Amino acid sequence: LASTQPIAPAVEDAAQSSTDLAKAQEKVTKQIKETTTAIEMQYKEQEKMNDMYFQYEQQVRKTELTINEALQDQLEAKLESAKTQHQRVKIAKELYKASINQAKIEQEIAKAAVAESVRKAHAQVEMLTLKEKEVEIAVNLARANGTLHSAHLDALEAAREAVGLAEGQLAIRHAIANEQYREIDALYKAKEEAAKMAYE
Repeated sequence: LASTQPIAPAVEDAAQSSTDLAKAQEKVTKQIKETTTAIEMQYKEQEKMNDMYFQYEQQVRKTELTINEALQDQLEAKLESAKTQHQRVKIAKELYKASINQAKIEQEIAKAAVAESVRKAHAQVEMLTLKEKEVEIAVNLARANGTLHSAHLDALEAAREAVGLAEGQLAIRHAIANEQYREIDALYKAKEEAAKMAYE
């Protein structure tokens, strides 16, 4: 009996240590979740701001386009009613500039839309990477505490797969964007050539 007495406090100490570790793990896990939730909320708010800013910039360009189109209509009417060759040449030069300006604005609108789609895909990868790190920390804490379960590992695998999928989508989005940029530039060149033929 005397030999078992020192074991009892050691068992109690181990149990207390295990309880303390579990509490510490729970506290850290809660802090991680709170931090991640705050970051997610910040991310969503930032995405709203980015979207609003993008819409604002696109609206400014569309307004410029509408004003430019109205100017072109006026110049076309002036060209038709021009009485001298000198007037026609002068108006044709203005029409050429307005046509080039319109092509540039259309190019900017199209390129901005492509860039925004790439930015959103990139932001998605960043958010999913953050989620993966959250799950990874939870798995590591569970492993350290001896409470690791297959559900932890499944969640980590799912998080990693989500990041991999998003990274793949981002790579495809970049490739599509490069082709879209080529198309947009080719369209601009064609409009530029058409304007030269029409007004020079």
